[in-house]
Amino acid sequence: MKVAVVSIMKNEEKFVKRWADSCAQADYRILLDTGSSDNAVAVAKECGVIVHEKVFNPWRFDHARNHLLDLIPHDVDWIINLDVDEVLGVGWYEALQGVPTDGSITRPRYLYTWNWHSFVHDDDGNVDIWATIEKGKPGLQYHGDKITARFSHRWKHPVHEVNITREGQKEAQCFVEGLRIYHFADNTKSRGSYLPLLIQSVEEDPEDDRNTYYCARELYYYGRNEEAIKLFKRHLVMERSKWNAERAFSMRYLAKMIPDEAELWLLRACGEYPNGREPWADLARYYYNKKDWESLLFAAKRGLRISNKMAVYLNEADAWGYLLHDMAALASYRLGHYKDALNYGKAALAMEPDDQRLKDNLAWYKKALAKVTVVIPTKSNISGLTALTGVLMRSEGISKVVVVADGPEAYSKLSSLPDSIVKICVSEGVGIHAMWNAGMALAADNDHILLINDDVILGTSVVSSLASFLCENDNVGLVCPHYANTPVQPDIETTTTCRGRYDGTGGMAGFCMMIANDLVPLWRFDETMKWWYGDDDLVNWVISQGRKCMITDKATCHHAHSQTIDNDPPANFAATVNNDRLIYERKWKQHA
Repeated sequence: MKVAVVSIMKNEEKFVKRWADSCAQADYRILLDTGSSDNAVAVAKECGVIVHEKVFNPWRFDHARNHLLDLIPHDVDWIINLDVDEVLGVGWYEALQGVPTDGSITRPRYLYTWNWHSFVHDDDGNVDIWATIEKGKPGLQYHGDKITARFSHRWKHPVHEVNITREGQKEAQCFVEGLRIYHFADNTKSRGSYLPLLIQSVEEDPEDDRNTYYCARELYYYGRNEEAIKLFKRHLVMERSKWNAERAFSMRYLAKMIPDEAELWLLRACGEYPNGREPWADLARYYYNKKDWESLLFAAKRGLRISNKMAVYLNEADAWGYLLHDMAALASYRLGHYKDALNYGKAALAMEPDDQRLKDNLAWYKKALAKVTVVIPTKSNISGLTALTGVLMRSEGISKVVVVADGPEAYSKLSSLPDSIVKICVSEGVGIHAMWNAGMALAADNDHILLINDDVILGTSVVSSLASFLCENDNVGLVCPHYANTPVQPDIETTTTCRGRYDGTGGMAGFCMMIANDLVPLWRFDETMKWWYGDDDLVNWVISQGRKCMITDKATCHHAHSQTIDNDPPANFAATVNNDRLIYERKWKQHA
């Protein structure tokens, strides 16, 4: 196998060496200089590159490339047309060796990276291309087509030139795994010659759909909308205009230039190219600007259903990035579908983890979703319960309050509570763990759960503050407010419970603690323990799930001494508590 890596060039001094280095394994490295005024020719020759020189007047890309083609030795099997602002990826030669040279393949295809989302820079601030290839974030990628057999193709068109099959030859393609070409554009160069050459190309071959599209697009870039509209519409009715993707893109440009017809053209584009995300992304943007949230959600979700990214040059990075997830999240939020908004928002942020707007939006989605079911076990403290529920009824973020009565006598005292409060009864003496479980079973879907005693005093902002804290800290599974009479301290991570120490130095407050909603379906209290150690059990379990238990200074509460324990304790309370302790210690000794 013999390979020639070739290109035309003009004033490419700063790129020649890296070009030559990337294709050092080639049998021939050939450049045709078309009139450089810099040191490009000398640098190329120093690198061992064969350099020919010829000025073309008038300039045409196809004439220059065909002249270069005629200069390539006849014993070459493969011609790699590698522009000087491109490089071949490591392993290219070995990958190409696997392609048969018997004429059964005339155009090997490869992965081509056209641009980059992010670059890696060296200590001087310059783009380090090899580090970028290894660690940077590619933008547009598609299957390149500029490798051909020696005598299979010729170039056509003054600009946006293409390799067309020679008469008597047959086009035969394959994709070569491991063969990659990377483009690092020189954005300082002018495209000023492109439009005149495209107009010339359309005049020379008025039935060529490809350059008709390119010319219309270039007219749009120059703001010559009236001419661009005419040419895009012409592209759509041409006999050779068969490729649905390019036709859809003509429709997308027409939508940009004819605002009154934008929705019509975008819907036509989606119908023309339903398996491309780009038209759906444009339609989503259109509905976003119209604040049509239902239609926006439809367009975004329809685009996200497309998972097979076609390897074509028309791919646009934003359509395949976070955009549609972001749009679906925004629409879901506006429509009150907060769980969907959260899921789409997470997907968007995963793609752009440093985007502050996406981070802020995700916090809003979490807060909107952060409803709380409050569970209150009670026995005889009706005055404390009434005061507590009165505060909860004025608090924000609560979807449900469930009061669990310890037996029929306790339940009979709940009739004075508002009808909006859910009131249930369990068998007297089953224990607080069974009461907590009974209340949790009635929690609203996806709610955080606040377990709170009827002797706790708190303000109306406590519930929403605890929920917000969980929303803002995904690594926290259990949170309680500060409960000290002294000034509050910063947030405290803890691995234990306060055990009656109400001076702020204890651990989690088992009398007022909120469980994160994603842990709620996984947890139920151990009902073999009756009255104590359930909060300790929960703390240990949350930590075993890789989550933190926190006391936050964003909320405070006060815990009065329990009237029930002081005045109406459960039967055999001391013995039961001792038994609870033994069960708890055996349980966590096994986990140690």
